[in-house]
Amino acid sequence: MVSVKVLLALLPLALRATALPSPLEENHLERRVCVPPTNCSPIGNCEFCCRTGVTPNSSGCHSHGETECGDGLVQYHCDSH
Repeated sequence: MVSVKVLLALLPLALRATALPSPLEENHLERRVCVPPTNCSPIGNCEFCCRTGVTPNSSGCHSHGETECGDGLVQYHCDSH
């Protein structure tokens, strides 16, 4: 009898844990879509090097401050993240 009560108590938690995400929630796979700029050089997985003073012409590009590009170049990520 006790095991049935424990099972019934855990059933709602198990159902909630396996529920599909709401359509209103942000889709993490969709968020990381790479939109490459045409005025910078690709160096890796959605990463680009641009000359100093050149801003990538893709709306999702941003810099995290990495310096893997070398002298006079700035590294940008263009994945909207």
